[in-house]
Amino acid sequence: MKQKEYIKKVTQNLTCSNGRKKEIQKELTANIATAIGAGETWEAIQERMGKPEQVAQEFNENLSGGKPGKGKTRPLLIVLGSVLGVLLILGAAGFWILPKNIPLEKSSIFQEAEVEAQADYVIELLNQSEYEDLAMISTPEMQTFLRDNSMDDAKAMLGTPLGGYRGNLETHLYEMRQMGKRYATARILASYENRSVWYTITFDTDMKLTGLYMQ
Repeated sequence: MKQKEYIKKVTQNLTCSNGRKKEIQKELTANIATAIGAGETWEAIQERMGKPEQVAQEFNENLSGGKPGKGKTRPLLIVLGSVLGVLLILGAAGFWILPKNIPLEKSSIFQEAEVEAQADYVIELLNQSEYEDLAMISTPEMQTFLRDNSMDDAKAMLGTPLGGYRGNLETHLYEMRQMGKRYATARILASYENRSVWYTITFDTDMKLTGLYMQ
């Protein structure tokens, strides 16, 4: 199924107002584009998100204050962008244009060891819910969202409680170039007692946290 058809089917199964449907449609379009920019294929994204009817049901449950069905895990996108409705989006504006990625080892401004260490530190702070410390290494835009309960809400939306942290299973590093700017991104598969979580953690040239994606 093509992206446009997928998003259209999600929208058709929503039970909210037409205005909210348009917002959700924009959210899905932007987040799918971002995930593709982060290295995922459309096929992988579609498999992760599930059938359009399931995605729509989860949106409907969120909007009505309901809870997801037992065993379900909602895809959570925390990415570069701005806050848009149900999906929690953190970071800098202007992520509507797909970025270009190169292996970090080919970067002329980022060091692999530094990026990996900073990404591990971000995960450590998230695990300990040390959001004030996380804000200290974040851009002003990110700090705005770290002042409230956004991160706790984001973790809750992952579904199953994570349990104890067991370490990282995979780490992929690359440089992202977009609109004349450069970012370092670490894509990390972290293992927990009850499930694994993919983190895509993005830093600016000052090594400040500017974007976070969890699934």
